[in-house]
Amino acid sequence: MSVHGGNLRAASRHYGRDESAFLDFSANINPLGLPTPISDALHGTVDRLHAYPDPDCVALREAIARLDGVEADRVLCGNGASELIQIAFDALRPRRTLLLTPGFFDYERSARLCGSELQFLPLDPDRGWQVDPNALHDALDDLSPGDAVITGQPNNPTSTLWPRETLLELACACRDRGIYLLVDEAFLFLTLPGRTSSLIDELADLPQTLLLRAFTKSLALPGLRLGYAIAAPELLTRLKQRQITWSVNAFAQAIAPALDQLNDYFTNTYAWLAAELDAQFAALSAIEGLTPFSPETNFVLARLDDGLRAGDLCNQTAKSGVLIRNASNFRGLDERYIRMAVKSRGENAALIAALRKAFAHFHTDTCEED
Repeated sequence: MSVHGGNLRAASRHYGRDESAFLDFSANINPLGLPTPISDALHGTVDRLHAYPDPDCVALREAIARLDGVEADRVLCGNGASELIQIAFDALRPRRTLLLTPGFFDYERSARLCGSELQFLPLDPDRGWQVDPNALHDALDDLSPGDAVITGQPNNPTSTLWPRETLLELACACRDRGIYLLVDEAFLFLTLPGRTSSLIDELADLPQTLLLRAFTKSLALPGLRLGYAIAAPELLTRLKQRQITWSVNAFAQAIAPALDQLNDYFTNTYAWLAAELDAQFAALSAIEGLTPFSPETNFVLARLDDGLRAGDLCNQTAKSGVLIRNASNFRGLDERYIRMAVKSRGENAALIAALRKAFAHFHTDTCEED
C-alpha cells in the first residue's frame, strides 16, 4: 500500500469513480498547472527519443544553475527528489540519522535501507511544530562525525518553515561536528519567503550541507520525475557515483531552455499563494471539530476533535468527490490528523463544502445514537 497521497488510480477503483471526477487535495501540486514553456518543450521532444539522454545532464544543470544563482558543478539532477534522498544515504552511509518527526516518510525509509540507526526528535504541536532548541542541541550531542540530520524546509506534513537563523545555526553546528545536513526544499518555491528561507547562499561555508529540490510540486509535473541536489562539488561526486546511468530521461532534460522563461509563472504562483493561503486557513478554522495549524506552504495540517477519525473523514469526503490525506501514518501523528492541499479559490470552496457535509454527517450520526 502506498504511504503517499495523490493515488487517484486507487481512489478510482475503491469508490467506483473516474479519476477525473475527483478533486485531489491529498497531493500538494501547484494549481496553476504545467507552465506553457515547459509544455511546449515537452511536445517537441518526441522526435529525439531515438538518442540516449545526456548522462551528465549538462544543459539541464546549467539551466538550473542560472535559475538558482549557483555554479553548475554544484548541481546534480536526479529522478525526483526521492531518488536523490536515497542515493545520498547510500553514498554517505551515516551510522546514525536524526529525524525530526513528523516528517516525510522517504527520509526514514532511505536511512533504514542503508542500515543507519534512527534517532527521532519529536516536534511539538503546542510550539507550532517548531523545534525545541535545547532538545535539538542535546540530540546533536548524541551524534558523531559522519552521522546525518535530515529535515524539510518547509517541513512536510506540518507546513512549517525553520526560521532561517535557526536553520543556519543547525548547519554550522553540523559542520563543526562533522555531521551531514540534508535539507529537503521540495516545497520552497511554494512559500511566500521563497529563496530567502534557503541556505543556498551559505553553501560555500557549509561543505557538509546538501540541499534537495524538485520541480514536482512547484511546476506541477510529478509525472516527469525531476529533482536536483545543490551542494559542494566533492559531495555531489560521491552521490553521482551511486546513481544509475541515464537516471534523468530525455523529456526531463528537454525542459532546460524553458527554465529561463518562468518569471511570470513564479510571479503568478506567489500572487495565488498570497491570496489563498490565509483565506484557506481562515475557512478551515471556522469548521467546528477541526483545528488547522497555520501553514507556510501550499498545504494545511489539521487535527480532528477527539472521537473523530481521519480514515472516516477521508472516506466521507471522497464520497463527495474530494480526496484529502489521512496523515495518521506519519511518524508522530495519529488517527486525528489530516493534511489538505491549497488550490484555487473555487476548488478550495469545494473542499470546505465537502468537509462541512462530512462533519454534519458525523454530527447527525452522533445525535441519532444519543
